[in-house]
Amino acid sequence: MKKQNTYDQQTAKFIATVCQNMPELPGDVMQGWIQNPKGLKKFLKGLCPPETSSSFPVWKTVTLGIHKSVDEYRKALEANGFKIGNWGDDILGKSAFTVSSEETEVELVKMTVAELGFKDSATRKDIYERAIEFGLKLCPNEVGPALRLQYTDQPILGPFYFLKFLLN
Repeated sequence: MKKQNTYDQQTAKFIATVCQNMPELPGDVMQGWIQNPKGLKKFLKGLCPPETSSSFPVWKTVTLGIHKSVDEYRKALEANGFKIGNWGDDILGKSAFTVSSEETEVELVKMTVAELGFKDSATRKDIYERAIEFGLKLCPNEVGPALRLQYTDQPILGPFYFLKFLLN
């Protein structure tokens, strides 16, 4: 029972502090929030500090910059018996595909949409935005071929990983 009272006192203090520090709002703005409690809840939820990237377990650590060009990656993949499909070949051929000039380790996390806080489904844009809110970053494109070369015990058929996040 004491826990309940402590929580109530803490909540009351917090609400009082929020009210004391709230900027003056026009009546129509206040009425808008009153009529849109879901919007208000979403807005207030955005004030909560997100989980930090350190709270996610590292799935794999990959070293970037071992291969200094796309051609080196192509040769290394072929030398290790990996075939480059049309989709992968297209990605490697784009001018936007860059290779790290220095060796750098990146820590990768593997997460589900549910672990990012979505109940049913989400758009790719929403997933990326949420991951960034959690302190994650999108993977550099070099992670794909580097991971394939360094994750040698990868199953031949599935599971398929669509990696986009790495720890800060």
